[in-house]
This record gives sequence, C-alpha cells and structure tokens, in this order.
Amino acid sequence: MLSYERERQNKSKSVQKKNNIENVVQEYCLKRSQFNPKKTSPNQFCNKLEFRMMSYYNTLYTLSSSPPK
Repeated sequence: MLSYERERQNKSKSVQKKNNIENVVQEYCLKRSQFNPKKTSPNQFCNKLEFRMMSYYNTLYTLSSSPPK
C-alpha cells in the first residue's frame, strides 16, 4: 500500500515538473522573438536613482535654507 502511494506521488511530481518545464520553454519561445540587440534598453535604475537624489538634495537644500527655530 505504501509503495503504491509513493509511486503515485512520484508520478504526480514528475508530471508537475514536466509541466513546469514546458511552461518555461513556452514562455521563453514567446519572448525570444522580442529581443532586439540594437535597441537601447531603458535605464530604469539610473532614472530612479537620479530622481531620488534630486529629491534628497532638494529636501536638504530647503532644510538648510529655512530659518532656525
């Protein structure tokens, strides 16, 4: 009885693993055709960093230029 349960669980795990692999391959195939090496990539990290730094320095400037309490 236990061996039957283990065998059934192993089969279900292998089926799940196979389905996961198939899903990954299918997604890869969909995105593979979208890559264009000549196109520049959006530099989101630098843009966000620049925005954060601007905000920080503006806040710093306003705090330093405000009259003392």
